[in-house]
Amino acid sequence: MNWFGKFLMGLIVFAGISNSQAEVAKPETLVSSDDYLMRESYGSNMSFHEDGNGKYKKYIRVVTDQNYGVFYMVQLIKPVAADISKGDVLMIKFAVRNAGAMPGSITAYFQQNYPNYSKDICNTTFVDGEHWKEYSFPFVASQDYSMNKGSLCFGFGFSTQQVDIAGVQLLRYPKGTDIKKLESTPLKMSYIYKKDAPWKKSAQERIEQYRMGDFEISVVDKKGKPVKGAGIVLNMKKHEFLFGSIFSTKWIVDESKDGIIYKEKILELFNATGTENSLKWPCWAGGNWNTDQAGTLKSIKWAVDNGLFFRGHVLVWPSWKHVSKALQQYKDNPEKIREECEKHIVDIVSATKQYFNEWDVLNEPRANNDLMQVCGDDIMVDWYKTAKKTNPDAVLYINEYSILATSGVNTKEHQKYKETIKYLIDNGAPVDGIGMQCHFGNNYLDMPTIKAILDDFAKLGLDIKITEFDVNTKDEKGQAEFTEDFMTMIFSHPAVKEFQMWGFWEGSHWRGDCAFYTKDWREKLNARTYKKLVFDKWWTNRTLTTTKDGKADLKAFYGKYKIFVSYDGREVVKDVIISKDNKKIVIEI
Repeated sequence: MNWFGKFLMGLIVFAGISNSQAEVAKPETLVSSDDYLMRESYGSNMSFHEDGNGKYKKYIRVVTDQNYGVFYMVQLIKPVAADISKGDVLMIKFAVRNAGAMPGSITAYFQQNYPNYSKDICNTTFVDGEHWKEYSFPFVASQDYSMNKGSLCFGFGFSTQQVDIAGVQLLRYPKGTDIKKLESTPLKMSYIYKKDAPWKKSAQERIEQYRMGDFEISVVDKKGKPVKGAGIVLNMKKHEFLFGSIFSTKWIVDESKDGIIYKEKILELFNATGTENSLKWPCWAGGNWNTDQAGTLKSIKWAVDNGLFFRGHVLVWPSWKHVSKALQQYKDNPEKIREECEKHIVDIVSATKQYFNEWDVLNEPRANNDLMQVCGDDIMVDWYKTAKKTNPDAVLYINEYSILATSGVNTKEHQKYKETIKYLIDNGAPVDGIGMQCHFGNNYLDMPTIKAILDDFAKLGLDIKITEFDVNTKDEKGQAEFTEDFMTMIFSHPAVKEFQMWGFWEGSHWRGDCAFYTKDWREKLNARTYKKLVFDKWWTNRTLTTTKDGKADLKAFYGKYKIFVSYDGREVVKDVIISKDNKKIVIEI
């Protein structure tokens, strides 16, 4: 390109930048840095500082004395003295630096005040540098907030840390502003991935101990004599351990291109599944989320007919907003509540027991306990007994959030969940297993802590399942690294029987960034990581030859296999299950 062409190109680039910038009008300041210094605080030690060095002369130092397991246990709160309307384009701006010996984290969020605390944005970022780093997080208000009913907040409860925060602003842009044109800081996960982390050696040893076994394949002739030199090809077909994802009934009954791909991916990736919403009480009773009982049962039959293990979610999610409208009219009538709950459990368990036996009976009792407040805790025991009476083969779970995700050993959430499970056991509820949801954001517990929590719950003597795994971040590399480590720890723990994801496709996911596949089916790094673990690292395909005693020994993962045996022009194909109870396989040729 000659000098004149370069000159024209420069003008075009310059004009493009100017026009783009001109399209974003100057924002209104709802909260300024000086405003924020007049804040309310909750939690650990916080102090105001002012010095003459650096870009920010005034800042707040936050010292968090422990990892509280949830960000909001230590927080700065500033109610906004302005009316905010649904659809307003807002931006949180702030600067943060690490002032202590260990890395920290900060969660920026905007929420409705008491009693709901619903959040329009909740971004957690890693703090590991001694120099100021500036952040800009744009978002759109999902509702109206009258004066002082919405708050700009920062949480520090995830880490033992000492961090400084300054330059805080909440800005509002004019109506019609395109949020995509606003500055936005990419988030990186706070999780630190180490390829050779010390915990991985012992995890691998546990995987070999609990997920694999030594096996013997014997090849004999029709007279039962050993056959030397027989060729054996062992192909794994399915894990004994359950790797699954829930599905949306809509896409199972849908025959569009996306619906076809959706079903293909389920069968390609998973050996277990369940429904996302359609077995929840409001859906079963009234067809919420575009489901009905006929479509739900059709989707379940599809799963079971295709050899997928199926688990039901959920019989009772005991808050008023998660039960049927019919039940809500009996808020002051405990006898009627008990009667309606029993009728619902009998109805849905009876309708589905020909297809599957496993249920989450009770979901999130720590935060969702309206029914227990009216009827007493013993109603929970009744739900389990009713499910078991309706289906004697039923395997019954309890399910809860914030235990492995955003919690920790001996936190309030941890202890409350254990107390609830112990209450059920002590009062004769036929509870068989413990569900842990595992919805992760940008902040995480380390793997040794996760193991310690699993060890503690395993003392209760029940099976454990990861029921609702996802990682909500735009940091695809970090997402894949955390998925690898978390799955490794989970697979290595003897009490854990299943790893179930809460969706896998952005086109049908409650938090699209979590998915394995984008809406146009681009495969993300976390999907590749999952496949590498499940179908490569933890998968057994072997070619063997029998010795003079007609035997071949090997170590293999527990699961279903197809074995091909060939000798002297003859071939036998056999489907076998290799398990702790079936370690010697005899094949006649």
